[in-house]
Amino acid sequence: MSDHVIVEQVGSTLKLTLNRPEKKNALTNAMYGTLADALQKADHDDRIRCVVLAGHGDSFTAGNDLADFMSIAQGKGPEVRHVARFLDALAMADKPLVAAVQGLAVGIGTTMLLHCDVVCVTPQTKLTTPFVNLALVPEAASACCCRRASATPAPLAWSRWATPLMVRRQCSGGWRANASSPINWRRAHWQSLVRSLPSRSAPYVRASG
Repeated sequence: MSDHVIVEQVGSTLKLTLNRPEKKNALTNAMYGTLADALQKADHDDRIRCVVLAGHGDSFTAGNDLADFMSIAQGKGPEVRHVARFLDALAMADKPLVAAVQGLAVGIGTTMLLHCDVVCVTPQTKLTTPFVNLALVPEAASACCCRRASATPAPLAWSRWATPLMVRRQCSGGWRANASSPINWRRAHWQSLVRSLPSRSAPYVRASG
């Protein structure tokens, strides 16, 4: 559905890579559709034991494409909007979800992480939820999920006041990052994780989260 999402299966791992680096991997309606289709197919494919979400370039994703927002506001949006289908597929996924995150993760780019089982970050990862600044309500239970994800006061400022959260500053308060070479560590760490998953029962991995 979209050339801006690379869907590739390597062994028992399905990797979904956002591939629009010139726009910081901003998500279009077509990209949501491709992601939703891939997640739904993964749930029905016994050969797939794990799904990895990643971004090409220096950012995970800048969030929803602003041109799409403008088109919808002008009544020129697509007949079928796939973002809700993507969020449903993400929340209902039966296969373990691993996110490999570098640079910016804005809006839905942060929301989707809250529904993943494992999130691998770098010290330079910056999570931003600008919903309030855009007069929007946080989506997909993200306000609730981010409070559950950390024992620090950060999620309140993060979700309600749109204060950017730098992973480097939160490492001592519940957020985990590795101080070594960011991109190399991110790649090596998620690859190590997904290699260990096929030997484990997928339902029990999900239930233990």
